[in-house]
Amino acid sequence: MLLKIGQVLNTKGLHGEIKATFFYSKFIVKENDILFFEKGGNIFGPYKVLYSKYYKVDKDGRNIYILKLDNVENITKSDILTKSVIGQDIKTLPENIFIVSELKKCVLLNIDNNIVGNIVDVTQLKRGYSLLIVRKNNGEEIFVPFIKEIIDWIDINNKKVMLKNVSGILDQ
Repeated sequence: MLLKIGQVLNTKGLHGEIKATFFYSKFIVKENDILFFEKGGNIFGPYKVLYSKYYKVDKDGRNIYILKLDNVENITKSDILTKSVIGQDIKTLPENIFIVSELKKCVLLNIDNNIVGNIVDVTQLKRGYSLLIVRKNNGEEIFVPFIKEIIDWIDINNKKVMLKNVSGILDQ
């Protein structure tokens, strides 16, 4: 599975380095990782990472990293990757990382193991804070904060998400 993990911002220097930011803190690439790049419907790669180093925080608060890729020796080759999306072929996701399309196949259960409703979408309000949109059996939609203080456990294989015993969360 190819998962979009970041974006190339621009080039750095004349020797083919690129500046990149990552969507998830758990997907910072390291030496020998294999990456793909998607731009305008075209896929470039695979590219092996020769090194990855922290660069700075930009004005938007994003951590910027410098990447050097195998077979990208100059600015002409790295410029092709500017503004592309970084993808990584993964077998399993890191802990506490979920794909929205998989969550949308799950039901939300209350503490008594009763179905509250079906998860129909996940919306991100700000970086690191999301809401589950749940459609109850009566058609009403409720919003559930997707945070560890509210969600007890997630079982993607059995398509279940369990709420903690949090008073008022279902009283919307």
